Amino acid sequence: MGAVAAHHLLGKPGDGNLILLAGPNYERMTRLVSDSGIASMRFSEVNGLDALKTRVDLSRTSVIVIAPLHEVEGLLDRSAFDGRLTDLAYSADRVVYAGSNGAVLVHPASPGTTMEVRGGRLVVRQRLDVVEAGHVVTGLTVDRL
Repeated sequence: MGAVAAHHLLGKPGDGNLILLAGPNYERMTRLVSDSGIASMRFSEVNGLDALKTRVDLSRTSVIVIAPLHEVEGLLDRSAFDGRLTDLAYSADRVVYAGSNGAVLVHPASPGTTMEVRGGRLVVRQRLDVVEAGHVVTGLTVDRL
């Protein structure tokens, strides 16, 4: 099975999306941003959600907002979820969570996504296609997925 590339979770620079990339694994988030080629900023640098959303809409260039969330004894610190972060999550075109075991596209949920709680932990399974129509794989052109 192929590895999921950053664009499967974050999209591409020319998609024109406002993307929230949140979670406790800052190293994974910076690696995803670097691999995606999409411009980014830290959540603390957002000085007006409406202005940022308008900028993204007018430029049709994606922007990733990185929101590090701290953990307390393995659980996310609820104090990190202030109103501004919640507003950003609802305004974002894509929300990606980067946890200790991987990253997952939270919104929009891809078809076939399942979530279940196991031993007090949320387990998310997603099937993300790693080959797009028209791309070449070992000499074959994919017409449809």
